[in-house]
Amino acid sequence: MGWVRALERLLPGLIALGALVVPSGTTSLETCDCDVNMENVRRALDGGVVVLDRENCGPARPGWELAKILADLPFADAARAWRAYRDEDGPLTRARIDALFATRDTT
Repeated sequence: MGWVRALERLLPGLIALGALVVPSGTTSLETCDCDVNMENVRRALDGGVVVLDRENCGPARPGWELAKILADLPFADAARAWRAYRDEDGPLTRARIDALFATRDTT
């Protein structure tokens, strides 16, 4: 039961980390795909974008969707996509995107 001592040693730090987790509120939530990936994004005939495979959709922040797409792209493609987003007056700032990347699940 060596794991018990290890857990006891780590527990205060883990509990302290819990204080950093705060509810996000619901004011900026919209219905999002919640599992967006490049395989599910297609160009519409009118030039817009169509997102397929919506069985996981639910309330989330649209910026999380953008951050996930950017994180999944090779760097040069992500930079080009980010510039295109900004050129179209996308509401997210660089600092906001950096914060979204910082919370990305890398498991």
